[in-house]
Amino acid sequence: MPKKISDLTTITSIQSGDLVEISRGGTSSLNRDIYDEFSDNLENVKGMIWNIGLGESRASSALTIFFKQKDGSTDLTSGIGRGRIWFRSTTQTSGGGAIIDFVATTSTTINAGNTLGLVASKDEDIHVYAYNDAGTGKIAYSGAWTFDEGILQNITAQGSVATVKTTLFAATAATAVAIKYMGKITFNLGTPGSFVTAPTSIVNAPVHRKQIRSYIIADTPTTHGTTGTKIRRWTNVSSVGSAITYTASAVNGDSFTINEDGLYSMVWYDNYSGGGPIFGFSVNSNQLSTNYASITAAHRTIAARVAFSGSDGAATLPTWKLVVGDVVRCHDDGTFDSTNALHKFIISKIGD
Repeated sequence: MPKKISDLTTITSIQSGDLVEISRGGTSSLNRDIYDEFSDNLENVKGMIWNIGLGESRASSALTIFFKQKDGSTDLTSGIGRGRIWFRSTTQTSGGGAIIDFVATTSTTINAGNTLGLVASKDEDIHVYAYNDAGTGKIAYSGAWTFDEGILQNITAQGSVATVKTTLFAATAATAVAIKYMGKITFNLGTPGSFVTAPTSIVNAPVHRKQIRSYIIADTPTTHGTTGTKIRRWTNVSSVGSAITYTASAVNGDSFTINEDGLYSMVWYDNYSGGGPIFGFSVNSNQLSTNYASITAAHRTIAARVAFSGSDGAATLPTWKLVVGDVVRCHDDGTFDSTNALHKFIISKIGD
C-alpha cells in the first residue's frame, strides 16, 4: 500500500522505494505544500489550462458566461481551487509566455440583442476565449473559431455592435493581447440575440475539429424559375456530408444553403446555343429576375462569359468564404438553354 502524505509528519519518514500517494484533499501542511509545489511547477507546461470549466446563465435575454472550476459549477478560489492558464508572450517576437491565476469566478455578459452573427433555428456555436489583459485574465467570445493563439489579437468592445460573426468581442476593447481558446457553447435560438433557451451543448477545450468532406453535384440543367427567371434549375442532385442543403424551386430557381462556416469551391459548366451571356454565382441575392451582370455587386462572387454562339462556358471559383445561412445560386441572364447531362454545378466545402 502506498503511504499517504497526510499520514506523515516529516519528509524523513519516506524511505527509499516507498510508494507515496499525493492527495489534493489532505489536511496536513506537508500535503498542502507538496500539492502546491506540484501545481506551481505546471508553469513549465506550455499551453496549460488548469482546473477551469465553462458555465452559463441567462436573464432578460442576455447571456452570462463563467469560468468556474473544472466541474463547471464550483466557484474558483485561491489555493487548490484556483484556475491557471498559460498564455503566449505579449511580445509577438518573443517565444516566452505567462501564467495567469484565476482565483475567483470570472464572467462576462453578452447583452440582449447582440447576435454575434448567429442564424435563427440552427445549432450555432459561441466560441469562448480567455485573454491576458495586462496580467488580468478576462473572457472574450465570438461566433467564429478563426482566431490564432499564436498571434496577438485585437478585441472589440461589444456595446451594441456585436452582430458580426468574425469579430472577437469582450466587455471592453483590448489591443494586441494574448488569447487562449477555452471551448464553445452551442445554442439553437429562435431569435438570435435573445438568449431565452438553454444551450444544447457545452464543450471545454481542447476541442479537435474533424474536417468532414461535404459537397453537392447537380447535373442536367433545366430552364429557370418562373419568378426567379435568371436562376438556373437542375434535374439530378447528389450530395455528401451536411455542410450544404439543396432546395429545388420551380418559382425562384434552385438554391444551395450553407450550414457550416468555411471555405467553399464552386464550378458551373453550362451552354447557350445562341450567344454569350455573363453568368456566375450570386450569394444572398434578392434580385432573382435581374441579369447577373446588373445585380448588386456585393452579391456577385465571380463572372464568366460564353464567348461565342454554340460554345460551352464555365464559371470557376477556387475559394470563397461562406457562413451559415448564406444562399448560393447559379445566376445568369436567363438565356442558358442546355439540358445536357454533361453540364453541371459543383459546390464543395474545402476547409475551415
